[in-house]
Amino acid sequence: MDKYDYDIDVDALVIRKSVYDYAYSIDVTSEIILDVDSNKNLIGIEFLDASKVLDVEPELLINPKKIFAKLVSTDEGIILTMKFEFDSFTREVDTPVDNLVSSKDSLMVTA
Repeated sequence: MDKYDYDIDVDALVIRKSVYDYAYSIDVTSEIILDVDSNKNLIGIEFLDASKVLDVEPELLINPKKIFAKLVSTDEGIILTMKFEFDSFTREVDTPVDNLVSSKDSLMVTA
């Protein structure tokens, strides 16, 4: 199972595979960072100013019901697609990503 951690004091969210071999990070934006292994597989996603990026109240990020993240290859490049399920609504976020990571990777956390 993948791991989820949200620190409300600094508004930082981390989703990471339970077992991983970290190699380097890619700054997608100033608020979204991808962690990859030496084979360019996605092993984690970090959000700085997470509540602002996801446009939700910080308290909602403490205990989401489900989070799904995957990289999708399109004609325009690779897109990071994320879906956050909360008690009363769902939030989806799509962000263009550099092609330094594999498009077959995904992370999912279920509460």
